[in-house]
Order: sequence, then structure tokens, then C-alpha cells
Amino acid sequence: MAGCAVEASYLMGLRGFRPSTCTCNMILALLAKDQKAASVWSFFKEMLAQKVCPDVATFNILIGVLCAEGKLKRASYLLRKMEKSGYAPNTVTYNTLLNWYCKKGRYKAAFELIDHMGSKGIEADVCTYNMLIGDLCRNNRSAKSYLLLKKMRRKKLSPNEVTYNTLINGFVKEGKIDVATRVFDEMSRFNLSPNSVTFNALINGLSQNGKLDEAFRLFDMMEATGIRPTEVSYGALLNGLCKHAKFDLARSLFEKMRMDGIAVSCIMYTEIMDGLCKNGLLDEAMKFFNMMVQDGMNPDIVAFSVLINGLCRAGKMKHAKEMVCKIYKAGLSLNRIIYSTLIYNSCKMGNIAEACNIYAAMNCTGHGADHFTCNLLVGSLCEAGKLGVAEDFMRHMSSIGLDPNSVTFDCLINGYGSMGNGWKYTERAMQGWKFGGGEEIFEETPWHSICC
Repeated sequence: MAGCAVEASYLMGLRGFRPSTCTCNMILALLAKDQKAASVWSFFKEMLAQKVCPDVATFNILIGVLCAEGKLKRASYLLRKMEKSGYAPNTVTYNTLLNWYCKKGRYKAAFELIDHMGSKGIEADVCTYNMLIGDLCRNNRSAKSYLLLKKMRRKKLSPNEVTYNTLINGFVKEGKIDVATRVFDEMSRFNLSPNSVTFNALINGLSQNGKLDEAFRLFDMMEATGIRPTEVSYGALLNGLCKHAKFDLARSLFEKMRMDGIAVSCIMYTEIMDGLCKNGLLDEAMKFFNMMVQDGMNPDIVAFSVLINGLCRAGKMKHAKEMVCKIYKAGLSLNRIIYSTLIYNSCKMGNIAEACNIYAAMNCTGHGADHFTCNLLVGSLCEAGKLGVAEDFMRHMSSIGLDPNSVTFDCLINGYGSMGNGWKYTERAMQGWKFGGGEEIFEETPWHSICC
């Protein structure tokens, strides 16, 4: 589209017409949007050659292009040239540069630019401050962003709901719940009404930090002010209740949610099941799983993973395998987490052959194992006295790009040590391993030969 616009402007020139500044700005904006920096500068030169006078909007586009290229010094230089040449920068000009200063973490330069704006008679507006506060909060600098709010008040500039919501979210994300609560109270003192975003952010923070009474108080306040709790509101409370093993309250809230006609998502079911599994309440977790299916919801791989993990930890490997069958029936595939969970628990129960078979299946489906899983298998094989197989597995590790590390060698040395040959293997390992070189220790050995 931008190319067609450029061609049309050239045709205008050939026919003796000169495009207006507005038309040229539109073409420059299209080129900038398509990230064609070279074309922007080429067209700008053509614009000047046709004696089309640029305006502030033109320079705003050019500053934006320079910033996008990471050329912030040149963008700052162009802004100063504008000021000296009689093209008074506007709020858009300054905000463009401020936005990129924040994106690049150059907050000192951003604050200096705000002061410079003031010296030119252009005071930063609420949008400018909200942009800065948002960037600071995203970079875990909420305390610094609160100082900006105070600066706004000193300049008689009233923060709005967006300002406070951003700050509350920032403090919650940093785990500073008491500060977030004080900011929430301050919001009310300045006659700003909290919305669902405000309530949800603080309810989530309080719930995650175990302050469930305060979270419920806010939930009730939300309803009292006429704001209907959303799926996010219920989800935050349910997550906190499950995290802190308050399952009776979680069940009551779950039923209230259904009665209020709030759709229960797969994520919510999964969070409840995860909390129940971690506390050993597997039968209850299965009830929620069945309820989820009865509600016409298709469990995703995360929901299955939570149940398999719970069943494995309880030593119910038979039930875990049944759940694996359900995964395949649902048209889903096992992921690396489920494979690793099954391998870990098979090793824990001393069923090394089963663990090796699961690993073989994992390998065949393209889910690469990590050092933890491989070292676990090496250690388990050594404990079972299968030292030759453990060495073969080390060769296999190298063949898939996982060089045995110190933990791998410790497993084998301990294995040989338990048989009275620890020093002998230590010598072999030192001869086979070139420290710091990163070369493979063993020649490639097909994994299928280990399993056979």
C-alpha cells in the first residue's frame, strides 16, 4: 500500500502537481508503519526537493523512525533542531521520545526530558505520566513510579484510574501488598472509583499472599459497589484458597460462581485439581475432573499433567497409566513434563525397566530429555547394579548433545565405589574426559541397543 502511495505522488509531480504536506505526511506514516526506514528518508528528501514544506507532524514521524532504529541521540538532536528552527515540538513529539527512552530503560533521560518540556511551556499530561509509570512498573520499579504520582499532584495534575491501576498492579507484582493496599485506599480518598481491574489486581495479590480475609472483604466491597465479579475475580480467589489448602471455602466459592452464571474455565478446574493433588486429595481431584468432562469441557494437557503428577506422587502408577490412555483417547500427545514425571516416579519405585521404556518412547516422539532426567536414569541404573548399561547410556547422552556432567560422573563413581571399584572408574573417567574441551567422552551408541 505504501509503495502505491509513493508511486501516486511521483505521478502527481510528473503532471505538474505538488502534493500537500498532509499527503506527504500520510505517505511517510505508511512507510514508517511498514518499517521501511530507508524509504522514509528517501521520500523525505524527495519531499524537500519538490519544495513541500514539512510541519511538526512530519518531524514527529521522523523522530519516531529514528527511535525505532535505536538512534535515540539523533532523535534527540532532531528535536533540538526543531526547537531552534521554529518548529515547536508538541506533546506527541516529546511523548514519542519519552516512550522510547522508557523502552530502553533510560529513565534519567526521560525525567530530564520532562523537565525540559516544562521549560518550553509544555507540561506533561496524564497520558505522558501514565506511560512512564507503566514502564517503570513493568520493570519492577514501582516505588520510583509512585514518586512520579506525587510529582503529578505537585503540578496540580490529577492522576486517573489508569494511573492507580498501573501502580497497584506494579506493587502486587513485586509482592508489596501492603503498599498496594495503601495506594488503593488513597485512590478512594481522591474520589476515584476503583473498577473491576483495580479490585481484581488487589484481590489476586492478597489471595496469593495468604491474606484471604482481606481478599474476601474486597470481593464483598466489589459487589456492594455494583461491580459484578468476573471470572478473573473468582479465579484469583480460588487460586489463593487452593494454594493455602482452604478447600472447603474453595468448594463454596466454586458453587457460588456456578450459581452466579460465571463460566468456569479449564484453567480454574486445573488450579483446583492441582491444589487438591498437592494436598493428597486425589479422589476429590478426580471428582472435579469428572465434573469438568460432564460440563462438556475438554481437559487440556495441563489438566491431565496435574492429575498424573498427583497420582505418581501417591504411588498410584497404574491409575497414572490409565490417565495416559485417556490422553491418547482425547487426541492429545504426552509432553516432556509428563514423560519426565513418569520416568522420575518409576525410578523412585525401583522400576528401572519401566523407566527405560518410557524414556525410549519419549526419545522416539522427539521430546528431548534434560540433564536431570538423564542423570536420574544413570543413577537408578547404577543403584540397580547395571553399571554397563549406565555407561552405554552415557554414550547415548553424548550422541543426543547432552554431554555428561559432574552429577553423571558422580553417579557412576558411586556405583563402582559400592562394588569396590571406585578409583578404577575415576581413572577411566579422567582419561576419557578432556576437561574444558567439550569433546564427547564416548562414541555414539544407539539407544535401542540399551533397551534390548
